[in-house]
Amino acid sequence: MKRVIVPLIMLVGLIGIVQAQICKDESFDVSNGLLYGLQNLRGDRHAGTCSYPVSWEAGSKWCVEHVGDGGDTGAGDGAAHIITRSGQNQFNQGWYWGAACDNWSASNGDIMRIKLKIKFDSRYSFNTGGQNNKFMIWGSDQGGKRMILFLRDGYWTASDCRPYGSGSYPRCGNDGSDCSSGGHSQCVSGTNVQYCCVPDGTYQGKGVFTVGAGISTPCTGPANAGTATGFGVDEWVYMQTEVKTGPNGYIKMWVNNNNQNEPNACTGSAAECPASATYGYPAGRGPVSTITDTDVSNWGGMQTIGDFVTDALPQDMGFYLDDMVWERNGTFDSNWVPGGGTTPGCDDGSDNDGDGLTDYPADPGCQSASDNDERGSAACDDGADNDGDGLSDFRLSGGDPGCASASDSDENNCGNGTIEGNEACDGSELGGQTCQSRGYDSGTLGCAAGCESFDEGACVGSSGGGSINTLFTSDFEQGDWSEWNGRQEQTPGGLQVVADAGCPSGGYCARALLTQGTNSDNYADYYFGDFYTIGNPKVEEVWLSLKVKFDSGYVWPNSGQKVAILNATDGATSQRRYQVILKVAPEGDWSLQHSYIDTWQFFEKRQNVGTAQPVVQGQWVKLKVYARMNTPGASDGIIRMWVDDVLKAEYTSLDLRQSTDNGFGKLNLSSWATDASGSNGAEWYDDWVMAESDPDSAVPPPDGNPATPDSVWRTDTKPSGD
Repeated sequence: MKRVIVPLIMLVGLIGIVQAQICKDESFDVSNGLLYGLQNLRGDRHAGTCSYPVSWEAGSKWCVEHVGDGGDTGAGDGAAHIITRSGQNQFNQGWYWGAACDNWSASNGDIMRIKLKIKFDSRYSFNTGGQNNKFMIWGSDQGGKRMILFLRDGYWTASDCRPYGSGSYPRCGNDGSDCSSGGHSQCVSGTNVQYCCVPDGTYQGKGVFTVGAGISTPCTGPANAGTATGFGVDEWVYMQTEVKTGPNGYIKMWVNNNNQNEPNACTGSAAECPASATYGYPAGRGPVSTITDTDVSNWGGMQTIGDFVTDALPQDMGFYLDDMVWERNGTFDSNWVPGGGTTPGCDDGSDNDGDGLTDYPADPGCQSASDNDERGSAACDDGADNDGDGLSDFRLSGGDPGCASASDSDENNCGNGTIEGNEACDGSELGGQTCQSRGYDSGTLGCAAGCESFDEGACVGSSGGGSINTLFTSDFEQGDWSEWNGRQEQTPGGLQVVADAGCPSGGYCARALLTQGTNSDNYADYYFGDFYTIGNPKVEEVWLSLKVKFDSGYVWPNSGQKVAILNATDGATSQRRYQVILKVAPEGDWSLQHSYIDTWQFFEKRQNVGTAQPVVQGQWVKLKVYARMNTPGASDGIIRMWVDDVLKAEYTSLDLRQSTDNGFGKLNLSSWATDASGSNGAEWYDDWVMAESDPDSAVPPPDGNPATPDSVWRTDTKPSGD
């Protein structure tokens, strides 16, 4: 949208003369060879036609097209459409420019203000399981500190509680939430810093913006903090954010919100950030640490948009960019969201969600006339692509064909005979699966009601009784590693098959030496199932039995000691994607863990049946693990652990592999000490059996107890290799 801009205004404040200056103003109306007015295009760009399906050039990772009528006001209002290639990560896309608004002054309390209009296209998915991509950056870490606007997705919903901030970027300080009770004790750090408690599902299928990095401040938090009003796909999102420098700084963000006095997210003093019942944050969330003149010294050196894709996307998808303004100081735009003023979305006379219904009470997504979002909680009205088919909600045009109305609770188009989105099957279409491919001896496989799982009632054998279907055994009696067909990694003498009178059966067992102050990283692999070098049927349910001993006097690492790992792979590469881990917890109890490797998330699963069984050092113990993958996109996975044939841990309703169909394919004997071994010692192994049913009795697994919510531990050290 074209605007008339006054490039320089003088504002009088208590601290003196503060200049309001436009640093960059881009309408995306004039393509200028796809440069627009932004100086530089990023590399790795596909130069051909940029529309679905994209015929990607070799080495290309993103593309952009100009859409003459693609802006938020339609005819004559241009937009840039960026498409990101699936499976690509760690690269830049979009544009960058410099020499804009030099000489920032934190002493004068300068404010960085950004306004942006963005629409995520109909193929975009916020259920990627870990998107944490850098979307806008101003400044650099060379001589100063940069700030980053992140784009995040349902990554923040895998458990009841998430700290804002992740990876190598600082986590947030105390935001005032009471995380010490109500099952959220995992949100309290070792130094008693409390992170924000986030209810499960708050951001599921939604996108959120956060601001942080570089400056040692609490994060602003999700744009829709505490409420389920995150932005979805195929609709314009109107964002404003402010970062105030100096000793009384703050970070504020508005999304689809013209009310200056109540931003969607606010970090700062109680005076700048009073509590908001609408958006669920307390007063005085922060305050922000002082942003100094040194910190902002390079803010004028470079700005970016579209920027760094940290986490690979599961499919080609993209977004449209329209009017964007970067400025120093200036004033809040109370008309940025169309309609002017603060007219709520449920009282503005518009069908904002395209379902043919307008405002309260006609639109079922509106709780009242003051509701700012016509979308509701029903699956066909929540703005999310719940069934993973690239389409969302009931709309008069372009919606999900599985939705009969906006009140429909299921986007699934089950019954049309075609497997779509998160469906495992549809009618007689079973995607090539049979009873035999799912580990049974014989029978006829069916599709369950709802199409999200298989009906195995007519299958015979497997873990329901019958043959054990052994996948692997190793008792080391050959005196070497010949039973293990994969990679072995060991320091000289660090992992050996040894003859020892103390081995529990026969004369040989395996021993890993543990070295104080190191990760003691010795391991051996066995490849099976659909691992890319094996090519057998996929394994989605597995039992593992083994015997383990630790030397007396060994001091446990701060974050635990691993024993065995069941790795899920994609069948095309050796790269592990998901894991079920048998380990020793830091306090010395046997424990389980599962992980999402691509986003480096680890979910601790302590013993929850009876009294916790500690490791008795110097004694052999029999451990057994049962793991069953979840239906893709559902939370129906299971893991269990037995210690000397006594059930000690049981977790059901787990999301072990998110929306993928990855199966178990790599067994890992591991001596990895997370953080570092606390002393020298040895870890011993013998009598491994891996099977598709219980190697002890071939009886069906118990139904189990309700799941305990996942808890996130980000203390695991990321090793090299795959």
